[in-house]
Amino acid sequence: MDFNIKPKNLVFDQEAREVLLKGVRQLSQAVSVTMGPGGLNVVIERPGQVPILTKDGVTVAKAVNLPDKMENLGVQLVKEAAQGAADIAGDGTTTATVLAHSIFSHGLRAINAGNNPVKVRNGIKHASGLIIDGLYQRSKEVKSNEEIIQVGTISANGESEIGKLICEAMEAVGRDGTITVEEAKGFKTSLLKVEGTRINRGFLSPYFINDKSRNSCIMAKPVVLLANRSFSTIKDLIPILEKVHQANRPFLIIAEDVDGEALNACTANSQKGILNICVIRAPEFGQGRIYAMDDLAKLLGTKVITPSNSSDLTTIQIDDLGKCEKIIISRNETIIVGSNVEKSELKKHCKEIKSNLENSVMTTDEEAMHRRRLSRLSGGVAVLRVGGSTEAELRERKDRVEDALYATRAAVNSGILDGGGSALLRVSKSIKAKLTGDELIGFNIVKKACEEPIRQISKNAGEVPDIIVEKTLSCKSPKGFDARKNVWVNLFDQGVIDPTLVVVSALKHATSAADNLLSVACAMHSIEDNTKHETDLYE
Repeated sequence: MDFNIKPKNLVFDQEAREVLLKGVRQLSQAVSVTMGPGGLNVVIERPGQVPILTKDGVTVAKAVNLPDKMENLGVQLVKEAAQGAADIAGDGTTTATVLAHSIFSHGLRAINAGNNPVKVRNGIKHASGLIIDGLYQRSKEVKSNEEIIQVGTISANGESEIGKLICEAMEAVGRDGTITVEEAKGFKTSLLKVEGTRINRGFLSPYFINDKSRNSCIMAKPVVLLANRSFSTIKDLIPILEKVHQANRPFLIIAEDVDGEALNACTANSQKGILNICVIRAPEFGQGRIYAMDDLAKLLGTKVITPSNSSDLTTIQIDDLGKCEKIIISRNETIIVGSNVEKSELKKHCKEIKSNLENSVMTTDEEAMHRRRLSRLSGGVAVLRVGGSTEAELRERKDRVEDALYATRAAVNSGILDGGGSALLRVSKSIKAKLTGDELIGFNIVKKACEEPIRQISKNAGEVPDIIVEKTLSCKSPKGFDARKNVWVNLFDQGVIDPTLVVVSALKHATSAADNLLSVACAMHSIEDNTKHETDLYE
């Protein structure tokens, strides 16, 4: 137990919740101005660098860090929830923040007025569940490339070029294929298809993260060790670690497992900046793992270390390791971009797998395993290279392209809704429940909060929110307000659409965040010791 704990400043009950709300309100105000086609820019200071000018709500939210520590607790709690929505759906951070603020604000007002907090929160959760069910029932499947382009364009703040490139990328590698985003060296944004694959395995420790903005470990021109064995002690890895350090190359270890002393040594090297290193577990299980590692060896131009040939670790050289152009490792997946072998060699290997599928008697599971192998090797990787005329523009566009890509994937997988906040508004007004008293108050708080996205979008477009809300509810779906041109149109025909998963995830995480904040009875933060001792003057 650690007894060396800094002294804390504590506040309780209503005072604690009110100060948390102040922080949440500021966060919501900062990100909400970016909503919709009429969203405004936010300028963000970067000490020692050019400021960022952005309309990307995610970028704005990440930059918010308040000087008041107690208020900042509220900011961080909502940011975490909003990021959770984005992790699932790829977008929806701004919507989740706006919804969380509205539910928390009105929920707190109800509790301060003397309503039962437990019953109010029950009503909030009940309404959220009904609205989510209604959104799924309303969802429409994405069938055409035109709809894919529309989703990508809207998520990229109206930039049709990005929507078209995302559609082309999905055509190149398949709708479930691997697509990455990187910075181009010139002004032009383009699409390139290369060899590569995606592994459903992420880093073993967050200490390997070297790009905090993407919560990823990114490696350029790395070397890769493949091992169908585990490592618990560091002694077997020391020879190759020393050689990688001398060669000054990023290093990825894909092994059955790495733990204990071996994992601690790898994370320590990463944290101290001695090596750009990362460790992931090998994909698949049993025989499937052996095949998957063999496929990776073919792709990367290396061999797999096994318990029977582990002695090779003492003599292995840098040239013997696998190589590629780039690797991106996140919490749940690893993307390998580029290959270290000729295309003809990969085609030959794929041909052998196809021959086995056609000529061998297999169980259903074996057939599925070999089809996964083919998909991993033949699909390739589509690389969206984003250009810009300045560093600030490049970063801002890259953020928007990533958001648009994630949102488009969500739309393909979960369907689409009439956009601009209209689906959320209409479904929220259609739900009913046999609730009374304080639970009904909580229920109605969520229904009211679901007006906020369309209100903010219309406000940013220069319209009167009350008029837009009233007219949306009075006209027949899917007719609604198009904030790009300030006209009333068939939202699906004009491409004003939202991925269902984005809207659902935003509401779910916003409700969870608001519920947690409403249940706070105590908030605390460390008190900084700013005492100056006399000896400091002479140090």
